[in-house]
Amino acid sequence: MTTKIDSKSETNLSLECSRTKSVLIVDDNPDHATLTREVLQDEDFLQIDIASNLTSAFNLITKSNYDILIVNYSLPDGYGTDLLDWVKRSTLTIVMTAHSDERVAVQSIKKGACDYVVKDALLRSVLSKVINQATMKASMT
Repeated sequence: MTTKIDSKSETNLSLECSRTKSVLIVDDNPDHATLTREVLQDEDFLQIDIASNLTSAFNLITKSNYDILIVNYSLPDGYGTDLLDWVKRSTLTIVMTAHSDERVAVQSIKKGACDYVVKDALLRSVLSKVINQATMKASMT
């Protein structure tokens, strides 16, 4: 599933247990990382950390058990999907990219991502929906 995201739309994220969720955002674009953080802060996530590259993300992952990872596909020191080899399968991982690429989407899902999101004008509303759907699906399994 490829989803597009936008920074202008407002959507409420209705996660019953969002207050207990910890999230790691991995994005080398500070504006995208800040916008993603704002979406999550609007929903009262307890812990939100940001890493700008794989090395920082690996260091944070070894110190904390994150419930959700939101990772940019292309990073200065590798690919966001490389993190999927390091996290527990129970960690919900959403891969984001600025460019729609079906091969990247398929690779991300095959490696264990629960969704693939294209960054565009709908970031805020789509990201909320994707996190909500992934969390609901995970709670059913």
